[in-house]
Amino acid sequence: MTGALTIGSTAFVIAATASLTGIGGAAGSVRAQPVSLSFATTGVGGTSAAQSVVITNNGTITLDRLALSTSSQFQLASTNCISSLAVGASCTAKIAFFPSSAGQQTGSLTVSSSTLPASSQVSLSGMGFDFSVSPAGQSSRTVSSGQTASFTITLATMSGSSGTFTFACSSLPSNSACSFNPTREVLAANATGSATVQIATGLASTSAQTGDRAPRMSSSRILFVALGLLTLPLAFSRKSRKLFWVVTIFLSSLGIMSCAGAGGSGGGAPPPSSANTNTPPGTYSVVVTTTANGLSHKITLMLTVD
Repeated sequence: MTGALTIGSTAFVIAATASLTGIGGAAGSVRAQPVSLSFATTGVGGTSAAQSVVITNNGTITLDRLALSTSSQFQLASTNCISSLAVGASCTAKIAFFPSSAGQQTGSLTVSSSTLPASSQVSLSGMGFDFSVSPAGQSSRTVSSGQTASFTITLATMSGSSGTFTFACSSLPSNSACSFNPTREVLAANATGSATVQIATGLASTSAQTGDRAPRMSSSRILFVALGLLTLPLAFSRKSRKLFWVVTIFLSSLGIMSCAGAGGSGGGAPPPSSANTNTPPGTYSVVVTTTANGLSHKITLMLTVD
């Protein structure tokens, strides 16, 4: 609405006029706390942890047709706000950041009502993270079983974001393993880096477990020891000493047979030998997954074993 304040006097040749403007409506008012939210760096296509905004009706009338909305790349994760908010009442909205592109993103949470003269806004910001990964040089190698194939991959952060990178392999051939150097790579914003992928072939698929377990006593040996302890008091009785020696000779013969049955000294049969260690000939597509800030990208390296 517009208007004017006019001041006239016989002393004025022309009356003085002041323009007036204003918005008509009810005395509604709303407060949002905090007034801004900043989200942690989040991978493109991912969703950040939600943060809360408390909305309070600090006016003198009920807020009707209350509505909340967010800018693109931010979302209303949950809320207990309904279509009206009584005087002095509060409700909570939880906002999350889900970037669809890399770089700094800004937006707002808008609170509107039919009884508010103007909507209220909460500022939102967050960094969308993305990176590129690609083979450096040849993406295929040919080795014989027992040899190691080495690849190099190149990393680059995008749009002003930084990250700590980790790596993993999948779809490896039998009797092989992959390793990375370095195992983790930290890159600043708009920086590049690299890592070496080594795929070792011809490894044992199983390993003998020796020296890790305490030797187990067989049940026959346990019985032998128990009977020996039971007959021990006979050795201290003059009348029973002859019986003690008879029992001792009998138990000794049992012990010898027990040891023979168990395979002699060493406590049992030797562990089974390792399985075949050859990596079968063929061409394999090894998938390398690189992850940072909750975002993963995959590349495929070709390994041929002749």
